[in-house]
Amino acid sequence: MIILPDGYDPADWQSSFVGTGPFVLTSYTPGAGASFTRNGQYWGLKARPAATEFTFYDTQAPQILALSSGTVDVIGQFSVPGAEQLLGSGTSCNIIRLRSSAHYELSMRCDTAPFTDRRVRQAIALTLDRPAIVRALFKGYADIGDDSPFAPVFASTDTSISHRGKDISTARALMSAAGYPSGFAVRLTTLQFQEVSQYAQIVAQAATSIGVTIRRVPNVFLSAPLQTTNAATGTGSWNAAHFNDTQYDTLSQQYITAVDLSTQRTIAGQIQTLLLDQTPIIYGYFFNHLTAAAANVTGVYPTAMGGLFLSNAVKT
Repeated sequence: MIILPDGYDPADWQSSFVGTGPFVLTSYTPGAGASFTRNGQYWGLKARPAATEFTFYDTQAPQILALSSGTVDVIGQFSVPGAEQLLGSGTSCNIIRLRSSAHYELSMRCDTAPFTDRRVRQAIALTLDRPAIVRALFKGYADIGDDSPFAPVFASTDTSISHRGKDISTARALMSAAGYPSGFAVRLTTLQFQEVSQYAQIVAQAATSIGVTIRRVPNVFLSAPLQTTNAATGTGSWNAAHFNDTQYDTLSQQYITAVDLSTQRTIAGQIQTLLLDQTPIIYGYFFNHLTAAAANVTGVYPTAMGGLFLSNAVKT
């Protein structure tokens, strides 16, 4: 939330970053970076750094090189693939690890064959070895997902709901019952971002165990039958799975209006159970939000929503 002066045109905000925060804008170059100085009129405790400078990078690799060389002091967020050197025992930086609900979904179009049959969707989900995915892609810096958006980090998640494990024999039986004993071929559109392309490769390899041939193509098209994305369910334009279920809608509304944690958890359990049965979307994992800071930098405060607070940061 940004507090703006009365009468200020929000369209001008990116050019000035006017607000009530602990820093004020010194310079900003789109695509390159921005610099800020301490706001002497800040209403709270004054920022400890006299100034902060942000550098923007198109990819992760140069960020890691910049941190290793001392060019930058903090990487606000990084993903495990390609950053293994930051997580090794010999690393010289501080890693701030926050459990989160962040994830990329594997959406299946519920209105497009063969995914109109929930047994097919269940079968695809049962081919995945989720603990192995967490180990391979995240070196353990993630929680296992059970095909609902209720991540383990949420207090309202019903942890008594059974986990969905890899079960190839059941998956094959479901495929036969759905009329696809020999499998089928399908296109998977996928983001080229962080671990997503590697995840898509794992999904494609796993699907071969039930005769499904997945052809991977880049980018996300919401009309595609199978896709990795961060789109949601519902009636909105970002309903990648085109999942429409009145019971789900009713439970979701009940969850939103619940006034205590116990009621939330009860309703969450019902939603989790429903989504395990319907499986419009595979939630295979929830990755940790990882921030890296140089060994001589303390007081950096990230949030799993992508915020990075530097008011108390100190460099020695």
